[in-house]
Amino acid sequence: EVQFTFSADDDPDTIDVNVTYAKSAAKETVDDAFVYATSRIREHAMRYGWNWVKIRKSEMKMPEIKAPH
Repeated sequence: EVQFTFSADDDPDTIDVNVTYAKSAAKETVDDAFVYATSRIREHAMRYGWNWVKIRKSEMKMPEIKAPH
């Protein structure tokens, strides 16, 4: 499973896209999630004429949770 969140970056002109994914997620799936998130940000920024918006990618692999035996 892959999910992403948006957050403010230390740089006020930058949006941080944090892609969180399961250990079993394919690299292509993780990359696709970032591409999709980036396109949504660009789409929104264009609506408001915010051509100055920068995007930074963060990735975090979720730790594997083992069921108790």
